[in-house]
Amino acid sequence: MIYTDASSEQSGIINGSFETGNFTGWSTIGTSFVDTSEFGNDPSSGNYSALLTTGAAEDGELNVFSDEAIESFLGLVPGSLDSLIVNNAIEGSAIQQTFTAKAGDRLSFDWNFLTNEATPNSDGFNDFAFVLINGEVYKLADTFSSFFSSSANEFDTETGFNTFSYDVTTDSITLGFGVLDTGDKMMGSGLIIDNVKLENSVLGTVSVLDI
Repeated sequence: MIYTDASSEQSGIINGSFETGNFTGWSTIGTSFVDTSEFGNDPSSGNYSALLTTGAAEDGELNVFSDEAIESFLGLVPGSLDSLIVNNAIEGSAIQQTFTAKAGDRLSFDWNFLTNEATPNSDGFNDFAFVLINGEVYKLADTFSSFFSSSANEFDTETGFNTFSYDVTTDSITLGFGVLDTGDKMMGSGLIIDNVKLENSVLGTVSVLDI
C-alpha cells in the first residue's frame, strides 16, 4: 500500500516539473513514479515527469486503491469519478497538491494518457484519466480518445502530450491528477504529467518552485 501526504497549503506550485526526482510537494495514493526518458517517453519539460498507473496485474504492480478511496483522498463525494464514464470505475492512482494563486493567473500542465486497453473500447473497459481543480473533475482522456501506437514503453498506445490550461479565479488551488481502471483490472493504463505551472496573465511570470 502506497500513500504519502503533503496536504498543507503551499505558496506557489512546488515541484511542478518533478525535477527533484520524487514527489516532493505532492500527496500520492496508489502506484506512481517519477521517471526520466528511460521509461520510453521524453519529459515535456526538464529531465523528469510523473507517471501514474492503474497497477494492472499484467505489470505485477498491485499498489492501487479503489475509486472510493481515491475519491476520499481527493475530497470528492462518492460516485464523482463514475460520473465521468458510462461504466464503473474500479481502481487506480492519484496525486494532488494545494497551493496559493491569484485570480487571473493561468494554470497549465502537459499530460499524456497511455493504455493497454483496446482503443476505442466498447466492451465497458473504458479506462480514463482526469484532473481535479478545486473540487471540479475534468476528464482528460479515455479509450475513445485519439491514439497512436507506442512501442517505446510498456503501453500499447498513447495520446501523446497535450496541454491543459485553466484560468484561476480564486486565491487557493487544490490540484489533483488520476488514472483509473474501468470494468476490470486486467489491462493497465497510465497518465504522464509534467510542466505544471502558474503564469500571471498580465506580467507573464511563471511560478514553479522545484526544490
